[in-house]
Amino acid sequence: MIWRLLSFHCVVPCFNEAAVIETFYSAVDDVLGPITLDYEICYVDDGSTDRTWDVNGGLSLSDRRVRYAALSRNFGREAAILVGLRMSRGWAAVLMDVEVLDSVGDFRLLSRQAVDTVLSLPETISGPAGRPGATR
Repeated sequence: MIWRLLSFHCVVPCFNEAAVIETFYSAVDDVLGPITLDYEICYVDDGSTDRTWDVNGGLSLSDRRVRYAALSRNFGREAAILVGLRMSRGWAAVLMDVEVLDSVGDFRLLSRQAVDTVLSLPETISGPAGRPGATR
C-alpha cells in the first residue's frame, strides 16, 4: 500500500542540452527502472535555441514518466527549477543537472534511503502540538 504513495520526481532544468538529454534519460532509467517506485522526469527548457524542445517532446511521447515545459526565453536556472517543482506531482523532488551524469548514481542511494525511512514510519503521524495527522 505505502509503495503507491511514494514517487520521485527529477526536476531537470535544460538550456541547449539536446545532445545529452537522451543519455541522461537512459542513465536515470537504468538506475530507477529496477526500483519498484514510481518516478517522473520533469525537464524544463529554459529558452534553448537548439533542439532541446524536440528531444524532450519525443521522450514524453515515448514514456509517460517524462514531462516537460518550455519557457519563452532564458529566465535563468532558478526560474526553470521553480517551474519544474511546480510540475512535480509526487512525494519527493530531486534537482538534477543533465550535464552531471555522476549524480544519477547518487540518486540510487538517495531513493533507497528515502524508502527505508518512510517504511519505518508509524501508520499515523502526529501533526503540530500532538494533534493527529494524516493516516496512510
